Amino acid sequence: MMNPFVGLRPFREEERHLFMGRELAIDYVETKSALNPLTLLFARSGIGKSSFLTTRLIPDLRSQHPIVYVNEWGGRRPEEIVHEGLDRLGSAQRQLGKTVYLVLDQFEDVFKQDVDRRALWDAFCSTVNSGQTETHFIVTMREEWLGAWEEVEQYIPNAYGSMVRLAPLTQKELRRAIVRPIEIVGTVQIEEGMVDILLADLRQQNAYGLGESFVEPGLLQLVCQRLWDEAAKSGGRIDQTLYNRLGGVNAIIRDFVWRHLRSDSQSKDVFKADQRVLWAGLVRHLSVAQGVKATVTPEMLSRKLLMRDLGMAGPAVAAGKGFSVRTYLNTPIEKRGASPDHLTNWISETLELGHSFGFLKRQEGYKVNNSNARLYELSHDGLDNIFRSFSLEFEKWVVKRIYILWSFLFVALFVLPWFLSTALNEGIGPALVLLVSIILGFALYLLIIWILTILYPYVAAVIYYPIVRWLVRGSVHSAEQVRRISGTGN
Repeated sequence: MMNPFVGLRPFREEERHLFMGRELAIDYVETKSALNPLTLLFARSGIGKSSFLTTRLIPDLRSQHPIVYVNEWGGRRPEEIVHEGLDRLGSAQRQLGKTVYLVLDQFEDVFKQDVDRRALWDAFCSTVNSGQTETHFIVTMREEWLGAWEEVEQYIPNAYGSMVRLAPLTQKELRRAIVRPIEIVGTVQIEEGMVDILLADLRQQNAYGLGESFVEPGLLQLVCQRLWDEAAKSGGRIDQTLYNRLGGVNAIIRDFVWRHLRSDSQSKDVFKADQRVLWAGLVRHLSVAQGVKATVTPEMLSRKLLMRDLGMAGPAVAAGKGFSVRTYLNTPIEKRGASPDHLTNWISETLELGHSFGFLKRQEGYKVNNSNARLYELSHDGLDNIFRSFSLEFEKWVVKRIYILWSFLFVALFVLPWFLSTALNEGIGPALVLLVSIILGFALYLLIIWILTILYPYVAAVIYYPIVRWLVRGSVHSAEQVRRISGTGN
């Protein structure tokens, strides 16, 4: 039976009959783009713009008009890509005599490139400012990059004249996105009231002021996909009992992530042990703030990554990658040179694996520091907290296993030989007394450490911190000033 929910990936064109909730937005964008030579469509990250474009808007336009769709901006200069699209559309327009559309998706990527964009804006001007009505641009951007569009206004006075914001799905649209696909397939039913429970649990805070009104469509699809799969195997009904058994929204999302991170078998569906350690260390560099994704490259991450990011297992795992990797990660960022190839390749392979699982989006062929690079970013903002939670729990798990190892070695190498020697020379009674003494002494040692850990903040606040506050007072002299004061000159 086909699952009507697609999970984290965008919808495909052949799945348009399952893509629900954007019917009014489709009509509005089509009308605006028909009336204006340049339409700017923008949306918050995680709204579902990719599915909206490729599943509904572009197929609808293509059914009546020639269209060229561009969503990759790497490898060539952006004006070359635009000119190529305009040339293709010009031929189609002359043959068919219809209005043609050039759709430029993910246009914020143009602003990420360190290139002179004047030739690109000239390409826009030659069409938009000429007064011709046959060729129409639809430019799409993420909302956080909207300020960069001001650069275009110097060339196209009406650059902000036709703007459309793809808003978050409303409550009614979200309900339709859940209920209608289930009704279309028809093999599973959903209990009355479950939709309200799902939407309430899926609401999340984010960095863009949407607050509780925001439900991320990708995570909704992921949760519904799991519920549908489980219902199809057990009675064909999504109800409160099934939902509680799976642990709710957070547990379902967490289980999806942990399925790929939990073990380190040779399966292609999980991270290997060294990649899992690296992923836990990279997590903090994949976002710049709560709900704000970072755009990164393997080279960029290699320059930011520190040994402490990798936790207690970091030195051992890094040593397995070679002396140069271990040395580089232990070097302060401001003193580093070029990153070792082994480190960059390790990061690149791990990011590619994350991309294959749907954790990351990938963009090809971008020029960064005059060399080709792949850009990566989190596929959904809501995954950030899950990854950070995994990183913390993974480190606790590693620390616990390392402590168990050291405890075993202490018993095997010191306690046990001492116990056996005493038992052979003095008898089992004295040996047991010795063993109990060692256990009690070790327990007392741990108790003292625990008490000192609790008392340290109070002692530091009374004695140590006032001294440090006094030490940071006074004037700071540069090395040059010190030489002048001391009279040493050069």
